[in-house]
Amino acid sequence: MKKIMILVLVSIMLLSVACVKETIKPATKPAAELTNYNADDFSIGYPPNWVIKTQGPVVIFVSPKENNDDFLENLNVIVAPTEEPVTLDEYTDAGIDQLKQMFTELNILNRDKMTLSGKPAIRIVYEASKDGQTNKLMQVISKSDNTFFIITYTGSLNGYERSLATAQEMIQSFRIK
Repeated sequence: MKKIMILVLVSIMLLSVACVKETIKPATKPAAELTNYNADDFSIGYPPNWVIKTQGPVVIFVSPKENNDDFLENLNVIVAPTEEPVTLDEYTDAGIDQLKQMFTELNILNRDKMTLSGKPAIRIVYEASKDGQTNKLMQVISKSDNTFFIITYTGSLNGYERSLATAQEMIQSFRIK
């Protein structure tokens, strides 16, 4: 079961890297306020000019296209229940081990502890390369009971900073129900 959950995490991460190379209408001014998205297990604020996509258990928020973007920054959320007791550190370490196998290059830039919705969380910032494309990612992982909440913000190396403040605001708005 532990391996299945980790594979889900890795699949979601790869999905966030691959699914945003499409054209979406040009960007408008950034939102002054966030719109609330409610799911069964969580809620999160997002800019109203971002597009929401759902793919199975994944909710993906995609930034609008700006200028000549070839990659659209995005933030995705996955809720991953587990049947076995797994600590936050064990889950995170196992996920990193899987990511190292999935990417041709993985460079962890930062790993620290924080809180997410009042619960302990781990934030990891890293660069990952596959198929000639390198992206920068920030992942926040938290746990409530036997359910993990994984939030991943992904941007190109050049575009990561552009929507970082928005992604951080979205993460701060995240609430576990």
